[in-house]
Amino acid sequence: MYVIEAVYNILGSLIILFFYDKTVVVICLAIMIPVIIISMLYGKKMMRLNKHKNDELEKQVDIISAGNNTNIRHHYNNLRKWQVRISDKEAWNFGFMEIMVLLVIAVSLIVSKNLHSTTIMAGSLFGMYSYILKFASGLDTIPYTMERLASLSDITRRIELEVDDMPAVQDSFPEEIKIDEGEIIFLQRKSTVELSV
Repeated sequence: MYVIEAVYNILGSLIILFFYDKTVVVICLAIMIPVIIISMLYGKKMMRLNKHKNDELEKQVDIISAGNNTNIRHHYNNLRKWQVRISDKEAWNFGFMEIMVLLVIAVSLIVSKNLHSTTIMAGSLFGMYSYILKFASGLDTIPYTMERLASLSDITRRIELEVDDMPAVQDSFPEEIKIDEGEIIFLQRKSTVELSV
């Protein structure tokens, strides 16, 4: 739902900004290029970090059930290390995204003011600013989406590996089932008793 709203914000803002000022749309599209490239790189790094974290998490039951305090401490230190690295990447990416948002807002407002000189109306400037903010809020979701996709792809890969490792289930039943008449009568009486209770 969050991603759909982001796509709506980006596309809707670009369409409406096109009617205000085509130059602002070009600026927004130009800013999207580094944002998408950095977000794709971020997604790859997050996939690697999530893999290491999930590898460590998969060992957790065995380590805790063994009861060795040194191994447990080492395990939780490793988990903390991977979580800190993930948080550091999120912080750096968030900082980059906020710089891009500030850049798109500042450049768009400066360019639109210079293009229209003194004839731009306050309402038009406010409208443009509002839609630039909508566009920027949509941009903020791109790294979040890449992070979620990286995490989901690692989890999906693990599930597929688990399914591949599972033994095949027999689809066929034994050819003959031999039941004595006494067993059938017993089963009928038992079910009758259970129903009457």
